[in-house]
Amino acid sequence: MANVQESADDIRRRMAEIRSELHHDMNAVVEGAEAAVDWRSYLRERPWVSLGTAFAIGYLLVPRRVQAPRVEVAPVMAAAIQPEAPKSRPSFLWQALKTVGGLAIPVAARAAQGYAVRWVEGFLADHPPGPEFGNITPDPTRTYDPRTRERHGFPTRG
Repeated sequence: MANVQESADDIRRRMAEIRSELHHDMNAVVEGAEAAVDWRSYLRERPWVSLGTAFAIGYLLVPRRVQAPRVEVAPVMAAAIQPEAPKSRPSFLWQALKTVGGLAIPVAARAAQGYAVRWVEGFLADHPPGPEFGNITPDPTRTYDPRTRERHGFPTRG
């Protein structure tokens, strides 16, 4: 009877171990599946590949331009209509300059705006507002140095 009891306890213990391993294995599978479908992890780990993939998908999804069908004009009308000179395509260098300019001009404008804001803030910090009339009166016993920030009874920031 003792052997049967010991073997039953061994089976129960082994089943508990298997359940625990199964639980850990399922957690690992769930974490792996979540990592596989998490697109943000791909962006963090491989930003250039993600950018190239997005560019390729966008290129494939956007339809091409449809050219309008050409209409044959009667020979009498053809003499009355002056044909337009064919438009030449801009050179590759000009297209590249336009692209670089289109990217660089907003960046330069933002930098100039930041510089202007810093300059105005510095100017305002160096030139505090004037006295409020009626609230501030100069001290007649004190001499004021025009080179200091405390000139003519102006309040100073503290």
